Amino acid sequence: MWFETNLKNRINGYCDFDFKIKPYQFTPKPFLESCREQALTLSKKYDKLYVAYSGGLDSELVLKCFIEQDLPIIPILLETPYNKIESEWAKEYCHNNSIQLITLTMSDDQFIYELKKRTIDKGLPILLGGLPLIIGDYIKETGGHLLTGYGECLWPDLSKTNMLEFCEYDYYLDVHDDCHPSGFLTYSLEVLHSLVNDIDMNIDIQEAKSKLYGLKPRDKMYWRDDYREIQRRLTPPLNFTIRKYLNRDKFLESVL
Repeated sequence: MWFETNLKNRINGYCDFDFKIKPYQFTPKPFLESCREQALTLSKKYDKLYVAYSGGLDSELVLKCFIEQDLPIIPILLETPYNKIESEWAKEYCHNNSIQLITLTMSDDQFIYELKKRTIDKGLPILLGGLPLIIGDYIKETGGHLLTGYGECLWPDLSKTNMLEFCEYDYYLDVHDDCHPSGFLTYSLEVLHSLVNDIDMNIDIQEAKSKLYGLKPRDKMYWRDDYREIQRRLTPPLNFTIRKYLNRDKFLESVL
């Protein structure tokens, strides 16, 4: 693997989030071209691919890269009372493109229980990081493999910093079960490099991603306030870091 975290060490006690990058030779290409080539590679490697589709830009990008090339992929949505607004984007996109969307439904209490037992109870402190783990466990029973839109390392306000922000919860699925290809945006160095290199750093991140991905603009989706309060209450005190920062220019130089 070219990108490897230290999260498995959490079973032996808390530690700062860290990762190692092992560069390899590749030919830089435009972002969407890199994504399409990666979708083709994944389609050849894995049978019965699913994408955890939330209705956000990143997971919609994954779905787009497959369906535009007529590559098989099944979008799956985990819908709870907490994420109703974002879920409507997923339903609308699939309806407009005649795509069958699988929907898993959970109650408030069931969702929190399933998240907690896969994250906080195992030393992974970010509750919502368990969402793709729930989906991954579900589709594994059918012989499926899960992709997510995770791995996007862009700072929320691109114009004010030259730093990249890597968050540990994007990699919880890798620790939980390595049978899944997991985060699309860090699956290969080609895609991550082209994302960081091609994104417009002078505009709002949602606008920049919409422009780069070729998708309909939308506001950043937020979960219901009462969910965020539950997450704050359940999150243990953190005496370790859950993010790592890299200088954008140094990252681009170091991987070529």
